[in-house]
Amino acid sequence: MSQISYVDVFENRFDRHKKNLYIVLISLHGLIRGENMDFGRGSDIGGHVQYVVEFARTLGSMPRVYCVDLC
Repeated sequence: MSQISYVDVFENRFDRHKKNLYIVLISLHGLIRGENMDFGRGSDIGGHVQYVVEFARTLGSMPRVYCVDLC
């Protein structure tokens, strides 16, 4: 059985979407939750997390963007 590498998967995805953008956002702010954010539960959960999530959603709604990963 042959193995499929992450690079192969990414290249195939890229070929299908050559004229569109795949964006990866890396957040170092703490807990990232797309829904039901629990503000104030810890020192790392605040408005900056909501800003990052809303920024990712806005980018994802743009016509030339086909994928936004937030991690």
